[in-house]
Order: sequence, then C-alpha cells, then structure tokens
Amino acid sequence: MKLGVISFIIVLCICISIVIFGKNGYLDYYRLQQTGQRILEKNNELLKKNEALKSKIERFKKDPQFAKMVIRHYMGLTEKDEILFFPSEK
Repeated sequence: MKLGVISFIIVLCICISIVIFGKNGYLDYYRLQQTGQRILEKNNELLKKNEALKSKIERFKKDPQFAKMVIRHYMGLTEKDEILFFPSEK
C-alpha cells in the first residue's frame, strides 16, 4: 500500500514536470505568447508608420509647395538667383 502511494506520487511529479518543462509544455506556450504579443505590437507600430508615409506621399502628389519645401530643406537645393549661406564652424 505504502509503495503504491509513493509510486503514484513519483509518477504524478514526473507527469507534472513534463507538462510544465517538457517540449511544448507550459513554459514554451508562455514564451510563444510573449513573442506573439511583441510581434503584434511591432506590426501595429509599422502600420502607423506606413499610414504616415502614405499620407506624406499623397501630400507630395497634391501639394507642390510641400514638395518644394521638403526638397529645399533636405537636399539643400536653391531657386534661381538664390544664394545659401552656411555658418562657419569654429
């Protein structure tokens, strides 16, 4: 009787440890859940950036003044008869 109870407890402990620590066990499930959550957050962030870029592209297509401003600012281009002055670095 006593040997049967001890055997049952040992088998139960082994089964529980396999469920928790084994391949595809609870720990793997938890890690996958966390990874999935991080991927969803990154995906939402990229969707927001994508929408911002789409709106900027549309503005480029429809607003020549915006395109002109961006080109002048980022590329340093000038208009005819315009001179750029750069401060000297000391």
